[in-house]
Amino acid sequence: MVRKRLFAIVLAICLIAVYAFFGIDYLDQEAQKEVLARGISDAREALALVAELPQDMGERLAAAQAGLTAVQNEFPAEVDTTLVVSTILRLGKECGVKVLPLATEAWSSNEVGGHEYPVFRVEIDVEGEFLDTMDFFSMLESTEFKTLILGNLNISSDGGPLGERGLDGETSLMTANLELAVYARPETCD
Repeated sequence: MVRKRLFAIVLAICLIAVYAFFGIDYLDQEAQKEVLARGISDAREALALVAELPQDMGERLAAAQAGLTAVQNEFPAEVDTTLVVSTILRLGKECGVKVLPLATEAWSSNEVGGHEYPVFRVEIDVEGEFLDTMDFFSMLESTEFKTLILGNLNISSDGGPLGERGLDGETSLMTANLELAVYARPETCD
């Protein structure tokens, strides 16, 4: 009898141990299920808030790529530096202004928008009457070099008001110092 009781007690202790082992594991799994269920629910709610993609997404992408290609084609792959200098001198002559000491720099690079652009820089002094100088600026802006950028401009005059005739009938002369840059296509766009 004592044996049966001892056996019953040992059996009861074993059953309690097994139940505790599997019961605690089961409760941990239930807690994990609740956390995962909440995560899935939150993800579904967030997904429902995301707008559906427009039906014309392919057309938009094609248009954007065409626009990118058009802009990239504005940047020449190479720039003939001799042509840049001769164009500046020719425009000065056509407009009746003197283009004085022309200082050029070797090709350098300039980072813009995450791309390294090759840049040819030119510094010039332009001297002439106001209207002639303005014509030169206008023609310079409309040259075949679409990526020509004016980096810096300093203007001075010989004393009289710019663009107006003085008492002696002469129009005052102006001198403009220009720093120009001509950008070429970055290598990463080819």
